[in-house]
Amino acid sequence: MGQELFHALDKEQDIVDRDWRPFVEECDQMQGIQVISTIDDAWGGFASSYLETLRDEYPKQCIWVWGIQNPLLDSAREKRRLRLTNAAFSISEIAQQATTLVPLSLPEHRFPRSVKLDCGSPWHTSALLSAAMESATLPSRLLPRGGVQRVSLDDISQIVNTTGTRTLAGQRMGLGPNDAELEGVDGFDIDLLGISRVEKDDLDGMKRTFGKFILSRGEGEDLGVKDDDEKEARPRIGDPVLKRFPMLDSYPDIFPNETGQESICLQTAIFTDQSISTRMKTLKNQVTWAVGVDEREQLANSLAEIGDAYHDDWSSGSDSGEDD
Repeated sequence: MGQELFHALDKEQDIVDRDWRPFVEECDQMQGIQVISTIDDAWGGFASSYLETLRDEYPKQCIWVWGIQNPLLDSAREKRRLRLTNAAFSISEIAQQATTLVPLSLPEHRFPRSVKLDCGSPWHTSALLSAAMESATLPSRLLPRGGVQRVSLDDISQIVNTTGTRTLAGQRMGLGPNDAELEGVDGFDIDLLGISRVEKDDLDGMKRTFGKFILSRGEGEDLGVKDDDEKEARPRIGDPVLKRFPMLDSYPDIFPNETGQESICLQTAIFTDQSISTRMKTLKNQVTWAVGVDEREQLANSLAEIGDAYHDDWSSGSDSGEDD
């Protein structure tokens, strides 16, 4: 439905020329494009068609896509299956066009005590996700000063996607200077990776990290990441950002420990790791049987191809020395 809507509107009047190009013409030096869209409903189809048009117009431009998914815990079985199917189609299409695609959804497990969230409130849920998105890309909006260089959207993409084939990335977030062990992604206690949830036992051993970008917003001590001895990851991390996350009057009271504060400390991690392969396999098994025969093979092959890029084998930089 979303794809049909886009093509119908685009046929009447070129959407990119009408709605997008005026903004581009005002840019002296466009750094990249950021797209925020739900991906588990018709807007996923609309966004994928829009991105295809943008990619044709700007073949070398950096494009970030934040794919929002609705909570599934309280959904009826049929609606849950429909949303998963929509998300699978959206990921399959968007991953081919985006430089970096970050699917986001609320954790299905309990939140840490530092977060008090009403999952049924769009005000609360959008506040949490926007804090993660805004913080992760903050270095791309800072002006260089004091010897600190700006890290562009394209730089962050190259840090996370070291081979150019892993466009799908996950995100985690931690609150306060002591919530996250910055030597690895596992210390971040809020998992926002919005691909089909899998059991923890299925992820045991899936520790291979291909790339990650960690940003700390706080004050005082140097929270920079030093992974020189970590052979499994290939991070390139800039200096920590000392600017805290501002708490505006319109921001909901979802961080009880920070009530009355004008700003808070938080950390975010954008990463690609081996667990994405398992998640994509699970997603494929969950949805391909529910689509038509004509679409089933193409969708299954596309999801499998995305997941294959996250296997921990010799092609991903292993030093095992095996030739097959």
